[in-house]
Amino acid sequence: MMGSYKPKIGPLRMGGPRALGDFAAIVGIIAVLAVVPFAVTSSYLLSALSMALLFGVITATYDFASIRTGYINLGYTFIMGIAGYVAFLSTSSPQLLALLAAVGGALGGVLMALPGFRLRGPFYAMATLIFPFVLIVIARTMYDVFKGDDGVPVPFWLPVGGPYAYYLVFSFAVVSLLVLYVLIRTRFGTILKSMSEDEILVESNGINTNIIKLVSFVIAGTIAGISTFLYVSLQGVMSTAVIEPIPLLIYMLLACGIYKPGGVVWSFMGGIGLYMFDIYLRGATPELRLAIISAMLIIIYFLIRGRHAAR
Repeated sequence: MMGSYKPKIGPLRMGGPRALGDFAAIVGIIAVLAVVPFAVTSSYLLSALSMALLFGVITATYDFASIRTGYINLGYTFIMGIAGYVAFLSTSSPQLLALLAAVGGALGGVLMALPGFRLRGPFYAMATLIFPFVLIVIARTMYDVFKGDDGVPVPFWLPVGGPYAYYLVFSFAVVSLLVLYVLIRTRFGTILKSMSEDEILVESNGINTNIIKLVSFVIAGTIAGISTFLYVSLQGVMSTAVIEPIPLLIYMLLACGIYKPGGVVWSFMGGIGLYMFDIYLRGATPELRLAIISAMLIIIYFLIRGRHAAR
């Protein structure tokens, strides 16, 4: 009977084999990444690993707000674009730039959540895809402000390729991953997961799912905004390349779908690995890069289709 069904919404649960496995993975990740500067002497590789860490964080926030709720978002790079432009169109100190990026990311998260108040499934996914392309058009049309594809130069404040920059990124990544991990183990995280299984049932228990969606995207957008600030600082320019959904969004989908969708820990690791793999593709086989990425996406689709077919 419908009335006897108990929704999967409960108190904080930190135990269980899966939780212990995720926590062990976090400890292992932190331990390995902490000693990277002692093993890697190339400044280029250290800088690439720093950017991969930040992309891993952004992927984890995507997993948290989009994959975990079941609202597949195809325009998530819009949040990165808003955060980057809000920060780097000013000429303030790095601390204020980071704050502005966090605010910009939160704003982008709000805008990403709004279509989800009325749309679900593929309709929501297609609606969000419009956002980054509109921002790209604005950046190219208003060239005097946004500098289009050339991009806005970023003030040189972070010593790229050095241990200082790496450990700054590493510290931020560890804190962000722990915050997201704790959140998915709370009742709030359980509600997000329950929404992906049966949102109507969640609403029938008196929970305002629109508020839940909004809060999840604001949290994700804030963390992704600071990640974008550091990412662009390492890259040296804020341009439309940061906003382009392809291939960044494909990597996010791949990282989130390979092992444990909605787990953030595994999407973080997947994001790091796929970003480094993309660097290899750009150097070794640039002409086949998008073809390889597309083939990977098709393979992952067939792997996870059966897992979610019943939802």
